Amino acid sequence: MRSNGAHDAGRRRGHLRGGGGRGTDGPRRRSSGIGRRGLLLRFGILVALVPVAVQRHASALEPPRIHGEADDIVAAFPESGILEDRCRLTLKASWSPARWLHLKASGYGELLARGRVEDGSASNLRLHETYVEIRGDFVEIRAGYSNVVWGVLDEIQPNDVVNPIDVSWFFFEGRGKARLPIPLVRTRLFLPAGIDIEVVAVPFHEEGVFDQLNEETSPFNISGEEIPVDLPIVDDPPPKTLREAEWGGRISRTVGRVDIGLYAYRGREDFPVYTIPALSHPTFPPDLRIVGHYPRFTLFGAGIETVIGKWGLRSEGTYLPEDSFQHPVGYEIVEGRSYQIGVGFDRTVRDDYLLDASAVYQRRIAEDDFIESARELSLVGGIERSFRHDLDKIRLFTVYNPIEGTVFLRLGGSRNVHRNLWLDLSSGIFIGDGNDLVGRFETADFVFLRGTYYF
Repeated sequence: MRSNGAHDAGRRRGHLRGGGGRGTDGPRRRSSGIGRRGLLLRFGILVALVPVAVQRHASALEPPRIHGEADDIVAAFPESGILEDRCRLTLKASWSPARWLHLKASGYGELLARGRVEDGSASNLRLHETYVEIRGDFVEIRAGYSNVVWGVLDEIQPNDVVNPIDVSWFFFEGRGKARLPIPLVRTRLFLPAGIDIEVVAVPFHEEGVFDQLNEETSPFNISGEEIPVDLPIVDDPPPKTLREAEWGGRISRTVGRVDIGLYAYRGREDFPVYTIPALSHPTFPPDLRIVGHYPRFTLFGAGIETVIGKWGLRSEGTYLPEDSFQHPVGYEIVEGRSYQIGVGFDRTVRDDYLLDASAVYQRRIAEDDFIESARELSLVGGIERSFRHDLDKIRLFTVYNPIEGTVFLRLGGSRNVHRNLWLDLSSGIFIGDGNDLVGRFETADFVFLRGTYYF
């Protein structure tokens, strides 16, 4: 595992939020979350006081509905010799008591048994999409835990910066499964001439994770060997106050068969950038420690997509005039700027083949400082074949970076074996040891078998 340039915040946002790998992170001290309930209450009161001009109807559109799924995944990691069993139970409830009101609640509980590591068991209980949504003819307001999906490309979306992700699920199944809902308030305005305006406010920062289940021993936690083991690691997250809120918006318009969108967002890094603070009063031995920071970034972006015959064509790009990077040879923060641009397509062939591909180029710039792997090119492709009226599927997904010489391949298949019961077999292979996202996971090859029951 190469350590130079290991903690490049630009790459973390580039492919994890829309690009790149996380560098040295190691075991982190999680914030306790004290004060979140109070902040959510304040935001709830604020939303309740917003006057909404909606047409109310007494009759219910949708009766209460409760459903869910149960997963069991047995995964093997040949290079590390780790065998693990992940169980997850997800419950979802939704209800539309009136035409202007929609309620949704969901969450999941997980259990882990991981062999060949010390203390390989873990559990996790997490709130998933849970929100109140007020709907009108010209306005829609959502408040609660939710996902906001920005961008038009597949898997690597430069503008998709609102929600953090779980890296393990990014490689297991892709970006859609990896997104972690966060507390937010979203307002959408539907104006004449096909113009939509969306404003998003996130009351406090929430970080991304390598693995929600025992991250310190996870094969997807790539950072342990890259941090000096004799130095403690301390997170310095931003305070959970409204002054530290993240916010942004999108304006979009449909012209004929073309959708055009403009984005702006003021947020924080999902994964930390590290420093070793200087001691104001030197001691012997030195009381050194590594501190993880979550710098601010500013994003301006655009996206466009259309359909021509059986072809779906799309493109998007971003410019970050304020960005932060990890110094490639030391624990320092390098300030700079970056941009990304990508193009892609999808097409259905004979109604049972789905093809998609995209290319994303990223450039990072810092004045008077060296940045390792300042350029990246990600070539992304996928193919899915369906059989038996979509009851059987096989999928191939790949990411290739010709600049770093790295490749990720994921091959999987699923079968409906009995009514609501599905079996999935999938494997992932990492090739190359570059400084991009894929190269940092070179020892995390995996194969897993999953059974899923929907109820």
